[in-house]
Amino acid sequence: MPQSGARGHDLKTGAVQWQSPVGGSSTCEPGQAPLTSPAIWGDLAYTAGRDGVIRAHDTSAAEPDEPLRETPAGHLPGESPLDDKWRVAMGCTSAGKGSPTMHAVVTKDRLYAGTWDGRLLVLDRATGKQLTEYNLGGGVASALSISGDWVIALTDDGTLHALAARH
Repeated sequence: MPQSGARGHDLKTGAVQWQSPVGGSSTCEPGQAPLTSPAIWGDLAYTAGRDGVIRAHDTSAAEPDEPLRETPAGHLPGESPLDDKWRVAMGCTSAGKGSPTMHAVVTKDRLYAGTWDGRLLVLDRATGKQLTEYNLGGGVASALSISGDWVIALTDDGTLHALAARH
């Protein structure tokens, strides 16, 4: 079993029941993205990984470590690490599956996650399909919040964003 990642434990015994990799730092990113908690809806756990992949795990499945689905975050146009000559000069050879993701939060039908390159991703909770994304102009700096029909995000430039969560 890998040493790092999000883990689900049996509440009675404390035994690890499932684990999701979250990735680490690379020569392509300026340091290590924050490691954040999974979002839970029923038996499903959603992890936003440092490797730029959002994963869904069925914690009641026979093999809960195996993701039900994975959604790569991608990069903003022109913002891939391979577009940065300095990162390439430092040894970056692959952009990976996307900008590090973090701070997943889930509702009945949507999954929201922030990215290090400044986006709020909106996924269909049941399918993992990305529905839309919003460029917030700065990396998502803290846990996302939901209040009524609003999704709240704080970015590293100090801006508090409130986006209407409509269906």
